[in-house]
Amino acid sequence: MCPLTTLGSLATCLGKDLEFIFKVLRRLTKKSVNLLKGNRMYKGIALSAAATALLALTATAVVPAAAAAPPVVGPPPLLDIKTATGSGCTLDTTGGWGQSDYRGFTVVYEDYKVQAGGDSRPTDARKNCRLSLELVAGLASYTYAVRRTTYHLDVELQRGAQAIMKANYHFPGTPQSEMKTYRTVGASSDEFRFIESVPTSELVWRPCGERTELVINTELRVVKGSERDKVSFASMSYDYDAGGPRQTYELEVKPCP
Repeated sequence: MCPLTTLGSLATCLGKDLEFIFKVLRRLTKKSVNLLKGNRMYKGIALSAAATALLALTATAVVPAAAAAPPVVGPPPLLDIKTATGSGCTLDTTGGWGQSDYRGFTVVYEDYKVQAGGDSRPTDARKNCRLSLELVAGLASYTYAVRRTTYHLDVELQRGAQAIMKANYHFPGTPQSEMKTYRTVGASSDEFRFIESVPTSELVWRPCGERTELVINTELRVVKGSERDKVSFASMSYDYDAGGPRQTYELEVKPCP
């Protein structure tokens, strides 16, 4: 439990618990959705209630210390995923949360994995996902750009097998970032992290005065190695109880002119 000493200490404590709160609400939301499956109106109410609860529980977490005041003042951001399409994701299996200082956000997938070898089907070897999302609350008079991405990937690769991840992002109407390719070769069993930083001169800013969504494209693939009778797999799937791979996007934020 957070100590009720000062507002600053309470905010710091709650800030550390944002992810935990999100996990709990996510599980509650999924239970609500399962119970009310088939009724779109009630499903919407369940999701909205969870979002409202998250906002209420974390509202005080954005009060900054004087030496580290964020550029954006307002309620903590909510990551609103508008669409999730592709063989590797759906709206029901995709989630995320924003940082309370508006300096970044995290995206997680619950069922984004590929495999090859053994009795795997050809369609199991490649999956893709296209997300459109928006950071809600507090950014009306600000703009932001993605300055750094960190992609996490779990692999179990047989000798000679490869795991390949591709990713890019863009705001509609702005130049699309280059599709980056990340690769690791087996034999290996580990979690890999791929980090990409954007030079300041190449930052692409969200258009001011518009509620523009950020589009994120990812692709995950496994290529069989020399031991074709053995299964190799790669996964970006996140478990809300045990943790796992997550994809983080760090932002540069500035006021609109």
